[in-house]
Amino acid sequence: MVSGELAATLLVSGVRRRQALLGGGSAPLFLQNMRLSPGETRSMIEPMERALNIYEQIGNHHQAANTHYQYALLLSRLWTCQRDEAMTRDKLSAAFEHYGKAHAYFVGAIRGNEQTFVLLCLDICNLYSTVSGEECLRQSFLRCLDTVAAFSKESIEFGCSNQANPDEWRRTMTTLASSVEDRVFKTLRCLVKMEESAASTHQQESDKKQRTMFRDLYRLALSAKMSAVTLADGEDGEKKLLAIHKILTALREGYY
Repeated sequence: MVSGELAATLLVSGVRRRQALLGGGSAPLFLQNMRLSPGETRSMIEPMERALNIYEQIGNHHQAANTHYQYALLLSRLWTCQRDEAMTRDKLSAAFEHYGKAHAYFVGAIRGNEQTFVLLCLDICNLYSTVSGEECLRQSFLRCLDTVAAFSKESIEFGCSNQANPDEWRRTMTTLASSVEDRVFKTLRCLVKMEESAASTHQQESDKKQRTMFRDLYRLALSAKMSAVTLADGEDGEKKLLAIHKILTALREGYY
């Protein structure tokens, strides 16, 4: 119990220092924030590392995953303002590593953690969006697809029946559903543009199906969205959640 309380105190301390020094959000920092001293950076990193070590030692996997998530949020803001290329790569790599460990836990424990998991996936998407390349866009798209279970009818029923304030839970999930929808369509449009650019170069006819995959997925998503309009209409937030679930399910089936 003492170890758990100490770890919680350290984690809260690290998060509050991050918020005080860097503000909220997960967007990376740029030149105006390069004045952080090594001491200020350590004041955020060290309590999170200590909290993570304690949680792992006492076997509290849930809180360890939460700490990985908070640590990744910090690194995702710091990686762009390092003093040299090596440190930039290290911070970016560490951010992806901690995001990956948090994701590995929550993807198997979505029930009851729907909001945390969707936020985590969106933050991972944001980090991928700051790194150029088709593979990063593809990974961002896949993290959007990962959220499908959080919007299932089973998750909605569980969330509404096990929350102190079901209406607030539903409103938050509805907002997150809109964010996921915006992100998945934006990412698909970027992938389609890359696909079209690649198609204009000399490629074998046997690659034709691969070269049109994301264009076909985009059309599939639009069709699923149109067929889900009747579900999304009305004041009931549950209908919006089921609509995004239908879109993501169609995309998963089309992709895999």
